[in-house]
Amino acid sequence: MCVKPATKVTLQYVRLSMNKHHGMAKMAIAHKLAVRLYWMLRSGQNYTQIVERGSHAGQFVRSGGCGFRPAI
Repeated sequence: MCVKPATKVTLQYVRLSMNKHHGMAKMAIAHKLAVRLYWMLRSGQNYTQIVERGSHAGQFVRSGGCGFRPAI
């Protein structure tokens, strides 16, 4: 018997489908792949480069700010 190796996308789908309806999991994975395709076309990079670059969405960015600190 030959078993197909699990890819990261497949594992993400399985993880999502355990917590959400399988239709929502499919849409989430489709959205992720569509965003990657958009950036591939926009930047001219291949899929591997896009995956390596990753996403910074939702990450907190600490900036120097304007120096204002509220009085406590």
